[in-house]
Amino acid sequence: MDIWLEIRTSYMVARLGTISRAAQVLGISPTVVHQHIDSLESVLEANLFQRHTIGYTLTDTGQDFLESIQNADNLIEDFACKARRGKSSANEITLTVPPSLSALLLQSVTDYRRDYPHTTVNYTATDTRVKLEYGEAHVAVRGGPMPNEIDYVVQPVESSGFGLFAHTSYAQRKGLPATIDEFVNHEFVGRPRHTIRWAYDSWLYEQLTDQHFVVFADQRTTLRDAIMKGLGIGLLRNMDAEDNDELIKIQAPLPEWKSSLWLVTHVDWHDAPRVQVMLSYLKAILER
Repeated sequence: MDIWLEIRTSYMVARLGTISRAAQVLGISPTVVHQHIDSLESVLEANLFQRHTIGYTLTDTGQDFLESIQNADNLIEDFACKARRGKSSANEITLTVPPSLSALLLQSVTDYRRDYPHTTVNYTATDTRVKLEYGEAHVAVRGGPMPNEIDYVVQPVESSGFGLFAHTSYAQRKGLPATIDEFVNHEFVGRPRHTIRWAYDSWLYEQLTDQHFVVFADQRTTLRDAIMKGLGIGLLRNMDAEDNDELIKIQAPLPEWKSSLWLVTHVDWHDAPRVQVMLSYLKAILER
């Protein structure tokens, strides 16, 4: 049944709702669009559309047609992703990390490029759970629940390198809490409650209410800037604060602050030397 052109045209009309828009997108005339629809309906012996003066709407059969073609379109896109994965160059590696760890983990790119100067690193900061099986990344750093996708190789990394800090200007303005119980008398900066994914953030919220926070921001760099401006007490990585004499540690890491991070690869890539080297650099940074 050689009606692929007719299917494509009818699918576009079903998606866009009008002959003129479908014709414009496909680069053909409205007359040809009409002809393709008529030909397909003739072959199928069923009406796919109801004609109106303001456009076309789908019949029940047309809705079934749309869903079937959408499923086929998705399968083709899946195949295209797998084909792209097969063409991945040995001279590149793709890494995705949570935005909150982006600045920290950039060091892994520096280390990797030192040993592999001719390899390109595609580095993306995102909370999107990319599909490793489709070659969207070779290595993904993830927080939250343990990934359970088939053919994923998942390695846990325990990270608790955060402390609670205040700037000297805040201490001069508000003083410092001597105990956790005194937190309620102070001002804090932190992530919006609905974006919390890490145990140390959750712990801080257990001690306070939203009214104790004077600044909310979903980026760690913004929170660090707020702390450095003396706006409030907040969580910082110890390694980011250790060389700054203007920062005062209020609370060292607690056991309950430990958060599980996951280094995720696909079984097809896991043993590749470039992937193993990148994993080693990421572990070295996260386990400090």
